Amino acid sequence: MLKAFKSVDDVQNVPGTNPENCGNYLMHNLGMAKWYAAKFADYLSCNAGNPEIFEYPKSKRLITEDGQSFYDS
Repeated sequence: MLKAFKSVDDVQNVPGTNPENCGNYLMHNLGMAKWYAAKFADYLSCNAGNPEIFEYPKSKRLITEDGQSFYDS
């Protein structure tokens, strides 16, 4: 995952960022994407020894009074 976020810095253009391919093409901002990717890569590097940052957060499943489970709670 760290390698993927670090590789964003090498990107020169984003495919499909024109009106013919994307209705939201004006919202693409490669400079900000690089900034956020670098910031997250730094976070991953600084916390590489903490296995908790690589685990999906778990929450207790909501179960209604009649026994139905909600898996996205």
